[in-house]
Amino acid sequence: MSQHIVLEKAEFQYEDGVLLITFNTVESDRVVSVDTLERYADTIIELCDNRRTPFLIDVSEAWGSYSVAAARYFAKSERLYSVRLADAFVAKDTRSVLSIRSFKRIYDPFTPYQICKTHDEAREFCDRYVGDYSKTFG
Repeated sequence: MSQHIVLEKAEFQYEDGVLLITFNTVESDRVVSVDTLERYADTIIELCDNRRTPFLIDVSEAWGSYSVAAARYFAKSERLYSVRLADAFVAKDTRSVLSIRSFKRIYDPFTPYQICKTHDEAREFCDRYVGDYSKTFG
């Protein structure tokens, strides 16, 4: 079963046990409001239906970055932590890869992750975690 929600510059889709998040455009000077972050979090929680879920985050068509506050919110939110099982990022350019590595090192060093060049590679990483929650944490 697939569910798809589009909010501003991001698309969210839950499909076969994986949450797909696609950022279409990110302006380098964009300030993300708390309201927007909470809407993103609400959408993620709703689509995951309170299940621990691997996230496939595609930033291959995005450029720039969000603020430190947005990165901190995404990484440290208890609500998101309760459903995020692992992160697979699709990133094609060096700046995106370096940004993701910095984000994970500084804000979220404990959630398993992989940076991938293709959607298929990221999906394979996520699929390793689908159904594993009950085995690992049950």
